[in-house]
Amino acid sequence: MKRGKPILGLTFTLLAAAILLLTAAPASRRVRKYVQTILGGIARRRANLSAMPQKIAIELSSDERSELERRARSETRSFREVQRARMILYSAAGETDGWVAERLDCTPECVGKWRRRFSQQRLEGLKDQQRAGRPRRFPPGAGRRGQGDRLRAAGHPRPAARPLHAH
Repeated sequence: MKRGKPILGLTFTLLAAAILLLTAAPASRRVRKYVQTILGGIARRRANLSAMPQKIAIELSSDERSELERRARSETRSFREVQRARMILYSAAGETDGWVAERLDCTPECVGKWRRRFSQQRLEGLKDQQRAGRPRRFPPGAGRRGQGDRLRAAGHPRPAARPLHAH
């Protein structure tokens, strides 16, 4: 089951479970068990977010901090780039992997991976690496073969569409 989005610090799933528990209508055993499972899982997940010292501390120079803040605020960059920049900024502020993961709706392993890559390669480490396998046949943004970057101008209707235009 996919985790819900945070609403006022709580997840939608937790809110739904609380509403089910607080309603006056008697819930079936199955629903009560489901709610207890959800609440227990959330409590365990929150308990794992304890303030453990991180193995890799992130120290940012002023240039790196300004570049990461620019990336984190960007509306035109890809979601992945923005997310990685936010991970590093939160990590540099001393937050734990678990806290950052909950805040950005990802896993602590993902945060740890990007923290490690940044500590080893700095800003270059936040870029995607080459993937295995055959390269893409059509590069992104180039369109299909023969069409280029142009749009088809609205000209004469195609022969198949002429009977429709006659009426």
